[in-house]
This record gives sequence, structure tokens and C-alpha cells, in this order.
Amino acid sequence: MKKQNKFAEKLTLELIEQEIKKQNYSKEKQEELKKMVKESFEKSNQPLTESKESIKRKFENSFYVAKGREYTSAMSLMETQQHAEIFKEVLFEKLNNGELKVYFDDSLVDDGSIFFAYKNNNKLIFEILYNDEKTNKFEIDFDFLTFTYPKEKKMSLDEQSCLLKKILKYNETDDIFEISKRMINKYNNPDKKVIKQRRKEIFTGFFWSYGILIVAFLNLCISSSICLNIDGLKDYGPYIIFPSFGLPLLIMGIDYILACVFKWKHILLVEQSVSHAKMDPDRASWSNFESKDIIIAGVVFVVFGVLLILFPLLNFLK
Repeated sequence: MKKQNKFAEKLTLELIEQEIKKQNYSKEKQEELKKMVKESFEKSNQPLTESKESIKRKFENSFYVAKGREYTSAMSLMETQQHAEIFKEVLFEKLNNGELKVYFDDSLVDDGSIFFAYKNNNKLIFEILYNDEKTNKFEIDFDFLTFTYPKEKKMSLDEQSCLLKKILKYNETDDIFEISKRMINKYNNPDKKVIKQRRKEIFTGFFWSYGILIVAFLNLCISSSICLNIDGLKDYGPYIIFPSFGLPLLIMGIDYILACVFKWKHILLVEQSVSHAKMDPDRASWSNFESKDIIIAGVVFVVFGVLLILFPLLNFLK
């Protein structure tokens, strides 16, 4: 267990380091964030030293108002992961449905971090955000916001749109959030035609990533079943089974190659899927597209497809 925790700590620190490099944080802030992560891991496995009710009361009493903003000293109370879960529970009980709350963390100077909490349909989003030192604002990426309490659940497009409106309204009184134009165009009053087009593009990307392979295996199962159960077709099994499996692979390979040549958008979503990223048409860009791997995959599928189709014929000619 200790080895697992050490590995998890090392991995998390590496991810934190990559993220803070993107944000161009100062060395002082980088060290501060790394220290917080290390301390969190050191304390994460320690048992609670007091009752849950006592911890809840401390969190409930940690909120206060100063300089026209709401603050909390909750960070100094979070000694373990269990404390964090209890804090989520306190926020869940404190917020009304549809309510957005921003609590500034008083453990960092210059209001450098906030607790971002949003409750909707009895689900809670809870994030700790750090401001960009250049803009002094907190950036929110709606594509990765997820409800985390009482259980993890992705946000719907309508929920994301509703939250965006609340954040924009919050910015009218305290302009602290940095939201890209892409996010605003995507989630602020999304047009039904745009939503329909996005769903169509995602479906097409999913089909050419997984659906065509499912078709190939269904063909294999159905053709095998037919050949085994119909006496007159048993001798022709190879001539039916192999081509029925190879044809979808051939079509898939040709599509991959042509999509790279003629720049069909669904191939960008296929690449996102292959890279284990979320399929998102708005993030699909030819400038970041690496066609080499997709073309190689296409050639492999074409070769296997042709061999499976020709194998029975070559066998017959012998």
C-alpha cells in the first residue's frame, strides 16, 4: 500500500507540474502547490482524530464575509481525503438547488485560490481553482466540469449552459472568471441546429471508431450461425464467413485513408478516440492532427480486409 501511495504521489506531482507549466506560474507558487500536494498525500491515510459531527461543525463555522467577498478557512482544516468528503457534504447541505457559490481561500495571500461550488438537481460540482498570475482571473473549462457529489456524473449541455449564465452574472458584480469565447459560443444559449450537428458529428466519429468494428463482428457471428445451422451452406462456410468479416474492415480502412486525404471531420474525432480523449467537435483541429498513425491504421485494415475477402477465393482456385 505504501508503494502504491508513493507511486500515486509521484504521478500526481508530475501532473501538477505539467499543469503549472501551462499556466506559467511563478517558481514560488509552483513550490507552494507541490508542497500542498505532498502534505495532502502524507495526511490522506491518517484516520480521523475526531468525530464527523465535530469536523462538520468546524467547516460550517469556517465561512465568513470580508471585503465584500465570502471566505472560508476550510483548507487549513482539510487534513485527509475524508475531510474533503465531509466538506463537500457541508457545501451540499448549505447550497440551494441552482445556487452558485464562490468562497475565497484565506490560506493563500492575494485571494489566489477559490472553492467553486454549484448545486443543481441535488448534484454538486466542487472545484478548487487557482488564478492566473498574469490576468489574476480563474479560468473554467466547461468541457471537463463534472458533478462529484453525492456521486460522479457528467453535466448535460443544458446544465452547462445554465451554469455559464450564472457565472457570467457573477462576473457582473465580481469579474474574477476567465471564460473563452469558444466556451461562450458553445454553451451560452446553444442553438438546436448546432446541438443536432454536434451530436451527428459525435455519432459519426463513434461509428467509425467502434461501430464499424461492431458491424464486422456481428457479420462474423451471423454468418457463422447461418453456415453452421443450414446444411446446404456448411461446405460454403469459408466463402461466406471470411468475406463478411473482411468487407467492413476494408471499408473502414478506405474511409480512414480518404478522410485524411480529403479532410473529412469525423477522422478528427476518431483520432481523439484513439488518443483516449473526449470526443469533442469543438476541439477537433487539423492543426493538431497527426495523419500518419491514422493512415497506417487504414492501410492495415485495407490489407486485412482484402486478405479475408480473397482467402476463400484463393483457396477455391487451388
